[in-house]
Amino acid sequence: MDTRFAKQVLPLVNTPNFTELMKVYLNEKINEHHRVLEQSDDVATLHRAQGAVIALKKLMHMRDEVQGSAKKD
Repeated sequence: MDTRFAKQVLPLVNTPNFTELMKVYLNEKINEHHRVLEQSDDVATLHRAQGAVIALKKLMHMRDEVQGSAKKD
């Protein structure tokens, strides 16, 4: 991640209430997609659900990534 961009979004990820609420939301969405993975028999639907879980997990770790990138400078 670009250091300049990381510093721009640093206040967002350092807001305690936002990060905790975001984690609750992301966990719920991940659970929804896990249910789709368990119940679907369509390959395309499985692939979409897998991709969604991957993207949501990346968002879950956004704080660590931003803070690490902002410290590089």
